[in-house]
Amino acid sequence: MLSLALVLLLQTQEPVGPPHPPLYRWKDKNGQVRVTTTTPPPNATILETIFRRDAAEEGPVTLAAPPTREDLRLEMESAMGEETIAYWRNIDRTLHAARLDGNRTKSINTIDSALSETLWGNGLWLLPLTPFVIMAICLLLAWWVCAGLSRPAKVMVWTFFAIVGLISSHIGLNKTLYRPQARRLEYLLSMLPNYLGGYVQMKPENQQAMMDHVETLSKAASPLSPAWAFPTEIRHARQTLYRVVVDP
Repeated sequence: MLSLALVLLLQTQEPVGPPHPPLYRWKDKNGQVRVTTTTPPPNATILETIFRRDAAEEGPVTLAAPPTREDLRLEMESAMGEETIAYWRNIDRTLHAARLDGNRTKSINTIDSALSETLWGNGLWLLPLTPFVIMAICLLLAWWVCAGLSRPAKVMVWTFFAIVGLISSHIGLNKTLYRPQARRLEYLLSMLPNYLGGYVQMKPENQQAMMDHVETLSKAASPLSPAWAFPTEIRHARQTLYRVVVDP
């Protein structure tokens, strides 16, 4: 899916004039294909680089009208299912109506609903139990091993299994919950700029903030990050989304 690609293309529509930078078609670490006018990150696999020559170099030519924002969105939707298209168009209509009415609460409630579905839909709401299950198993093992041991030995065994339980719980939570949530949030952050209502153009600073959150969420979902890093970044991303849907 050309998610971030179309975000950039939708946000940078300009009249024909200065020469354009090259287009990069590349694949990120998750295997998603993207098209951007910015240089791909170092860990990306570049599939194609399209150099668009300056009109002055080509001589007088008849230029076709640049695609509209609606054209670009229709091109993006050609790779989406009907249910997905209906979902995003409903968000687009709701945000547009809320902005016309000056209804800030409705805009925030809409993005809250989308975030809730992204973070906890498809059974993800059960996965916060993962660390408790892992810790319970470790403590049961400690209790079983301690049978018949002396008091000093029991203290060592309980301490060992408690540490193993904490580490395993953290890794399990990152693998089963944080990483899937990070991927789904990345999708939300890349799609939402195309459906802010009425084909509105997002401010460059808001666009940059959204892209920064994508990178930060991926890092926070790593097992090497502290347990509170990912929930904290979600709160920050939520505040950014509130600002964007109210004042794109």
